[in-house]
Amino acid sequence: MFAVGGEILHYNGSTWSAMSSGMTNGLSGVWGSGPSDVFAVGGGGTILHYTRIQGDLDGDGHVDVVDLLTFADSWSKSTGDIGYDPACDFNSDGTVDTRDLLILAEHWSV
Repeated sequence: MFAVGGEILHYNGSTWSAMSSGMTNGLSGVWGSGPSDVFAVGGGGTILHYTRIQGDLDGDGHVDVVDLLTFADSWSKSTGDIGYDPACDFNSDGTVDTRDLLILAEHWSV
């Protein structure tokens, strides 16, 4: 889930985090067809298109150790378990497991 109000906020199912837009114009609207296809609009005709990389859990534009540590917190958890983070379940099968780890590894940034 995304929200704007001068900055872009992303909710991963458990916490909100600010995302850098690189813009100085305030943002006033957001629309998306899914978690990896989001548009934000704002003053001065600003239009931003955000496409998220699978595995980029903190939304900083690359998959790294920070994302791996977040992923590890949900390791082997399933829907309904305490600590299960749906953002870490990249294949949406209800369990954070080896298949999700392989997706994260496939997008690892060097």
